[in-house]
Amino acid sequence: MPGLTAGLNIGLSGLTSAQAALDIIGHNIANVNTTGYSRQTAVVSSNGSVNEGNLFFGMGSSLANVQAVRDQLLNLQITNSTSRQAGAQTRNQALETAASIFTDDGTSGISYQLNQFFTALQKLSAQPEDTSVRTNLVGAAKSLIETMQVKYQALQAAQQNADAQVPTLVNQVNTLTKQIAALNQKLAGETNSLNDNDAMDQRQALADQLAQLVGVQTYIDSKNQMTVTLDGGAAPLVAGLTSFDLHAVKGATSPYYTQVTTSAIQTGTPPSDKNVTSGILNGQLGAQLDLRDNLLSGYEQQLDELAAGLAYNVNTLHSTGYSLDGTQHGLDFFVGTAGTTNHLPSNVQVPPSANPADDYRGTVLSLSVNAAIAADPDLIAAGGAAAAGDNSIAKQLVDLQTKTSVIDATGAGPGAATTGPFSTFMSGLVNRIGTDANQWDTTATNQENITTALTNQRSSIAGVDLDTEAANLIMYQRGYQASARFLTVISQLTDQMINQLGR
Repeated sequence: MPGLTAGLNIGLSGLTSAQAALDIIGHNIANVNTTGYSRQTAVVSSNGSVNEGNLFFGMGSSLANVQAVRDQLLNLQITNSTSRQAGAQTRNQALETAASIFTDDGTSGISYQLNQFFTALQKLSAQPEDTSVRTNLVGAAKSLIETMQVKYQALQAAQQNADAQVPTLVNQVNTLTKQIAALNQKLAGETNSLNDNDAMDQRQALADQLAQLVGVQTYIDSKNQMTVTLDGGAAPLVAGLTSFDLHAVKGATSPYYTQVTTSAIQTGTPPSDKNVTSGILNGQLGAQLDLRDNLLSGYEQQLDELAAGLAYNVNTLHSTGYSLDGTQHGLDFFVGTAGTTNHLPSNVQVPPSANPADDYRGTVLSLSVNAAIAADPDLIAAGGAAAAGDNSIAKQLVDLQTKTSVIDATGAGPGAATTGPFSTFMSGLVNRIGTDANQWDTTATNQENITTALTNQRSSIAGVDLDTEAANLIMYQRGYQASARFLTVISQLTDQMINQLGR
């Protein structure tokens, strides 16, 4: 039958268990504000019993495990939601800036300058022999071109800013993936990696940080190893103990934008890193790539289409007209730095092309008023015949303002344009930018709400609640005190037995 010595061991086990539980509570309290920390609980179990005759006597308790309270499904959902939220917020911020570029205060917008240009044409049709009216038309055309170029260059600056973010974000991604792989390695070297709760929390916190930078999918396998891939599965970032770096590589062709590659997947002979730029969809990196390659580029393309439509239609008519001296010079009103081909700047890609995004690319920045006309406005071909005061070409130019088929937005070619008029197309571009900004603002808000709800749910499950910890603290404190009191009683009985019965 267990005796006083066994009682001492039982009391000691109670003290040890209570002390361990108190240490865990202290660890929870110390990490109450630690991001990503999962509350830990003490799993105390009985030490079993010993058999004495027909009786079984318990042998106290011990700490069986330190268990973290976590929901892996919530962690995966938060990681995915975080990457979408970061991507939407980054897009929204950039598009709000783009929308401000096209804010029209009544004197500086493209729509206003278009109206001024056609107003100058109307005056020319009314007074074709007035040199001052011709000079005014040249000035209005130059102002229109300058305004378009300023807006276009602002979009290009936004693109270049997005491109400049790519190498920095790639380096940050690589730093985090290396840290995740290092924690995988640490856990792999442990006898029971499922007991290293702090390392697992640190790894999840790194995954959440990574999700802000780039869209990722995470998975915890049966060996407690975290696998990380780009969203959409474009390439692995972490597989077991190995992390795969992304590389920021300068593009080989104009506009020489940075491409993202990885050696995790190689193609060709000899093998070369795979370009995964198009496979990065969310997070800050995915947003910057989308802004650079799609959203901002799309606005630039529409401006180029507008400029090409204006230049082609004006030039087509103007080149058939007669100048003030009754001569048919065949001049294009708008030209490029290297002249014109088919009434458009000769260095501009005209449909059809293999890549529709190249159609009319660069028209805005190439455009200028014909230097000969700028130097001598009398060369403006307002007449349709060599007759003094003829204004038939000028009237046809005025009619272009309301014509519905002046802009080629389908890649059919400038002569097969189906879109217009100019003012409607321009207002559509402004509305598109505003709509895109509002859309991503709404998406960012909704995604933020989802992320917040998921995070709050995780906190309610895995977060440290100080009231709960205080209650547990009192409970284990009382248990510790009771075990200590039990040891005191056993000590007194032992002393009594030794000192009194031993006489």
